[in-house]
Amino acid sequence: MDYQAFYSGLIGVLVGTPMLVSATKKKDAAERAQRSRLHELKTGRDERFFEERRSLEAYPPFKSILGWRVAGAFFLIGGIFLIVLSVLR
Repeated sequence: MDYQAFYSGLIGVLVGTPMLVSATKKKDAAERAQRSRLHELKTGRDERFFEERRSLEAYPPFKSILGWRVAGAFFLIGGIFLIVLSVLR
């Protein structure tokens, strides 16, 4: 058994599964945090860094979670492949 491939595959599975499963939660949390912070700034709170309000308005959170899910699927499939390969060796 090839332990290096096994543990690399295990890491791939452990990283890829949450990326694939919880992408929607992360997107919703980022949108909520941005809306909340913009509301705070509009009601008069101080900026934490230079031009924070402008950057929040100019760069909204990501709109699509497809890239995040594709990366998660890549890690998951690659991890499973490495685990199977390490067991067969």
